[in-house]
Amino acid sequence: IRAVGEPERRFSEDALRILRAVRFAATLGFEIEEETMCAAKKLRDGLNKVSAERKKVELEKMLISDGADYGVELLFNLGLEKYIHSELKKPKISLMTLPKRFETRIAAMFFDNENIPDLSGLKLSRVESTNIKKLCDKSKFCPEPSEKNARRMIYEYGDLAPDAAILHGYPGLAEIIKKE
Repeated sequence: IRAVGEPERRFSEDALRILRAVRFAATLGFEIEEETMCAAKKLRDGLNKVSAERKKVELEKMLISDGADYGVELLFNLGLEKYIHSELKKPKISLMTLPKRFETRIAAMFFDNENIPDLSGLKLSRVESTNIKKLCDKSKFCPEPSEKNARRMIYEYGDLAPDAAILHGYPGLAEIIKKE
């Protein structure tokens, strides 16, 4: 991925192009050209001026792509995560093991936080915010691999029950839930 013309000039015109470069690299499986990468690092503070809604759109497209893990790696290598949300962390599990669902994949990036994060700065819908908080709430999860617990998980998490099981590190429980 390479900026058209001078990368610094392009990113100065619209800093969202930095996130777009990461998204294109992730979704297309390309690398970012060195000069473009350097300009992105140098001008990343411009992302402070980009609306949260525009940043969320790029993040969502990247996270639901087949290259989500690569995109997250680029995001952190360029130091862009703090411009999206101050509590984002590299997920400990591969995003590719999770369903292609924005809420589940971004929850993986908040999952290791001690407290459920304040998500108001991400400009999420009420449903998205509720789902992410539910997935990150470790107190609701029970790892017991039984049909009874699978039904409880479905009651607690709804369609997100298998996602929660995988996110918590219990893929076997996810399979039981899927059969219910």
